[in-house]
Amino acid sequence: MLKLKKPYDLVLLLTISVVIRAFLAFKLELGNDEVYYWLYAKYPDWSHFDHPPMVGFIIQIFNLNLFFDSEFALRLGAIILGTTNLWLAFKIGCIIKDRQLGIISSLLFFSSFYVSIISGMMILPDTPLTFFWLCSLYFLLKIIKDPDSIYNWFIIGICIALAILSKYSAIYLWGGIFIFFTVFRQKLSLKGFVLMNICAIIGLIPILVWNIQNDWVSFGFHSTRVGGDSISLLYFLREVGGELIYHNLIIYFLIYLGLVKAFKGKLNFPKEYRSAILFISIPLVLSIWIASLFKPTLPHWNGPAFLGLLFFAAFYLYDLRDKVRKTLMLSIACIMLLGLGAGYYQIFYGKPVVLENTSTKTLGRGDVSLDMYGWKQLKTSFVEVLDTYNNTKHILCDNWFPAAHLDYYLADPLGLELIVYGGLDKIHKYKWINSERRQINSGENAFYITFTNEYRSPEPFNDLFEEVEPLETIPIVRNDRIVKFAHIYHLKNLRK
Repeated sequence: MLKLKKPYDLVLLLTISVVIRAFLAFKLELGNDEVYYWLYAKYPDWSHFDHPPMVGFIIQIFNLNLFFDSEFALRLGAIILGTTNLWLAFKIGCIIKDRQLGIISSLLFFSSFYVSIISGMMILPDTPLTFFWLCSLYFLLKIIKDPDSIYNWFIIGICIALAILSKYSAIYLWGGIFIFFTVFRQKLSLKGFVLMNICAIIGLIPILVWNIQNDWVSFGFHSTRVGGDSISLLYFLREVGGELIYHNLIIYFLIYLGLVKAFKGKLNFPKEYRSAILFISIPLVLSIWIASLFKPTLPHWNGPAFLGLLFFAAFYLYDLRDKVRKTLMLSIACIMLLGLGAGYYQIFYGKPVVLENTSTKTLGRGDVSLDMYGWKQLKTSFVEVLDTYNNTKHILCDNWFPAAHLDYYLADPLGLELIVYGGLDKIHKYKWINSERRQINSGENAFYITFTNEYRSPEPFNDLFEEVEPLETIPIVRNDRIVKFAHIYHLKNLRK
């Protein structure tokens, strides 16, 4: 176990983190969401149907506007910002207490699957969100120490604005800071407070402009994701269970123990720092928990809130005896590494979870690891089909997934046009992308590709084309086992 007082501990931890995440970024094919956000970089805008534009800008910045267009290049921004997050956790810990708390905090951040992988290796809206959220928290604590620094007020305002441009949930960040200073904080620089809020408002402008131009479609979409008529305890348990996995089982319970100890006044956590973090974190956690009682939610929705709560776990560890603390920290890191190993082995070898379904219509259903496997294999086989039917220049889909995967791995590199037909709830950003692509004309042909793990019949295209012909069934093989099939159909002669 690392000795906490040695000066190279942080450098070693950051190096290990970078190596692990860079390796995974290089080896793994893009997931459903990641490949979809590649479209944000390819078709940039003031905002988008699902989220604000920042994740697309991050991709463009770090791979030179798609000049380098590999999985690793797309994820490079996540690796760099994710590494910076560990450093910020260390710096925040140093402000709250001392260097030892900083090292403990950094290790906990490293051991959180959400921090290290979901937002620190995968390229998602949470990638820039967690970075700007932590930057805001860092400058918030500096303002508490020195409320007269206009520079800190300006920077935190910019960080809030950029967080809002990353994901709508950053409103909780802004709201928490606003409430903390107006209700709790007695010493306040009015000039700095106003400057912070003006800067934060700037982050709303591109989002509002885009939504005004598009009939508030993004806000309308997200409003349907919460609320419901009846309570489902199953949804809530699934949300909490997901949080246990995302944030590391031991860390999750340490957060709880730290909060309990803090509310009892037995945790040596400076009062103003503690209150500031709680104002930012607790409202988002409670909102997602309440929402999960009515509709399915995803554990990463309240992930940013846990960035602050992790410091309660760090403080709880800090107060333990040295031997107990080191044992727990080693266990936390081992859980993280074992989890990564199991996930990697599942994606590339299909173990420990092996699905015995062998149907040519449903093979692979339920295996979420297949989202990140087999796309390059499919491209190799599809090239042979394309050589035979080289007069067909379109791929048609009826849903944003697997459309984005087919777009990135087949259509874009092979010079085909991919068009997605259907309702806005199914095609998402493709409503705007379709208008920028060459449409298929009467009499032309197209490919339709579907997979057994997410099978969608080509029947919706029967009325659009004179003939829908099954063309090829391509097996996707993993560890000498066929794990899913890609069914390719030829849609012949588009009607008027």
